Amino acid sequence: MKKLLALFLLIILSCEAQPTKKKYKLVYIEWEDIISTDSGWHTYEEAVEWTKTENSIVTQVGYVIVDNSKYLVITESYFQNSTIGTVIRIPKSVIRKYKEL
Repeated sequence: MKKLLALFLLIILSCEAQPTKKKYKLVYIEWEDIISTDSGWHTYEEAVEWTKTENSIVTQVGYVIVDNSKYLVITESYFQNSTIGTVIRIPKSVIRKYKEL
């Protein structure tokens, strides 16, 4: 039993977070979200009128994971061992503002 416990502790200690060597760029962005009508049927006139509604702009801060010509990929958080939290891929075509922090 002691050998099993020692092996378990060795495994746990080897899996502990190590300081990350990677530094992610922190950015502020505003991007235009996709919107839709409520569910159900609409007349043509209602649909045309609905197109006049304001755009839905999302304000977000995150760490850049990927930045290429097609999209920006950010995460809201990461652990010191470089494990990344929720990842969001935003098409470059919908980004309205971008600022490095």
